[in-house]
Amino acid sequence: MAITHCPECGEKLSSHASQCPHCGIGGDRLQGKRREAASTQSFANLVVLGMVLGGMALIFYFCMGGKELLSPPTPLGYELLYEKK
Repeated sequence: MAITHCPECGEKLSSHASQCPHCGIGGDRLQGKRREAASTQSFANLVVLGMVLGGMALIFYFCMGGKELLSPPTPLGYELLYEKK
């Protein structure tokens, strides 16, 4: 049994309680509010994960040379045949 907070009034509430003893919200309304809070938290977690992965991708991109990664590879020996003079 975990202690959570009532989604309506914010007071401490058992996770198994069918009604909040402080504000009286109960039944389907309480379960609906709990589901809303859980889905909002899940979405926030996904946003944070996306930002972390995006930041890591940018760091990798700039550490590996930036625009050089986007240019096509040159054939082997190309630099030897067409040396700049």
